[in-house]
Amino acid sequence: MEWRKCYLDVILVPLGFLLTISYHLYLWHKVRTQPFTTTIGRNAHGRRFWVGAMMKDIDRKNIVAVQTLRNLIMGSTLMATTSILVSAGLGAVISSTYSVKKPVNDTIYGAHGEFMVALKYVALLTVFLFSFFCHSLSIRFLNQVCILICVPQDPMCMVTADYLTELLEKGSLLNTIGNRLFHAAIPLLLWIFGPVLVFLCFAAMVPVFYNLDFIMCNYGQGKVEENGNKEFDIDRKNIVAVQTLRNLIMGSTLMATTSILVSAGLGAVISSTYSVKKPVNDTIYGAHGEFMVALKYVALLTVFLFSFFCHSLSIRFLNQVCILICVPQDPMCMVTADYLTELLEKGSLLNTIGNRLFHAAIPLLLWIFGPVLVFLCFAAMVPVFYNLDFIMCNYGQGKVEENGNKEFV
Repeated sequence: MEWRKCYLDVILVPLGFLLTISYHLYLWHKVRTQPFTTTIGRNAHGRRFWVGAMMKDIDRKNIVAVQTLRNLIMGSTLMATTSILVSAGLGAVISSTYSVKKPVNDTIYGAHGEFMVALKYVALLTVFLFSFFCHSLSIRFLNQVCILICVPQDPMCMVTADYLTELLEKGSLLNTIGNRLFHAAIPLLLWIFGPVLVFLCFAAMVPVFYNLDFIMCNYGQGKVEENGNKEFDIDRKNIVAVQTLRNLIMGSTLMATTSILVSAGLGAVISSTYSVKKPVNDTIYGAHGEFMVALKYVALLTVFLFSFFCHSLSIRFLNQVCILICVPQDPMCMVTADYLTELLEKGSLLNTIGNRLFHAAIPLLLWIFGPVLVFLCFAAMVPVFYNLDFIMCNYGQGKVEENGNKEFV
């Protein structure tokens, strides 16, 4: 009888893990054998040029170097803080009497005995703690690079560009591992409500990661003009570029923080005995049984978690652009303007998807008080989005004066 209750957990959860582990083994193989077909390999290649370029002219580029590394540290700090907060919350749930399983026993598939509930929370706690461990180490390495990159180049100095590149690569690798562990914990959070959601979430994440990790086009090498100058003058605009990207990163950080805080609040509500539904049972239309209440909160938690997932990936891509945009255009460098454009587009697309998921969660929040408000809110949002997304006038192209200069700069 016990086997009939837990056979879905035994089959679907390990199968989901097998999917994501197999994908990352394939990714690791490609990074080792064909690094320029992956964003990880090409970004690592660009970072080596970046360290050399910063150290070569550190007197003029020290602010750019420190600001760029600070953006990386901010991303790692966000993920580390989130990981330890979620770990603390899970520790509080584990130390309780597992009352979370009582109201949803009859609403989920799979096993939900005391051992299985304990296993779910312990697995989640372990993954989040290792994610925090990786991000905290990443911050340590990035801080060391932030200090040492401003060291003046002296023949007696043992701090070389190769050494700093190694430190930066270690910090970036730990950041990537911490992010992937955190993303793997999102399906595990849904395991609380049954193994089917875990497998579906893992299966959906693999094609998403594939499109983000692999480069579909061959961008070749950097272009150089006939007069020997670089294709664009980044030396004069590096501070503007870094500050502009930092503004995008701050926006994604705000949305990611809000999403995870709301998710934590929903988790606290879910782990309660659903007393929130009792005073409003007689004041709302629609179903308000235990299954429907569980469905509402699970839907909200899922949307907010995927919003956080998109924004955290967006921060990662924007941070990479923040570093690589300051790489000097060298004929041997594989970091081209087209490649940086693709990274920036991926970061912007993920930011947009994360925002839309967050906005879609607003009507779902009103679902707690009945389906009528949900429909009215969705209906009101459509014309608002239409006016924001579409251009009503045809502005044409920019005007050019007779002497060939732009009308305004």
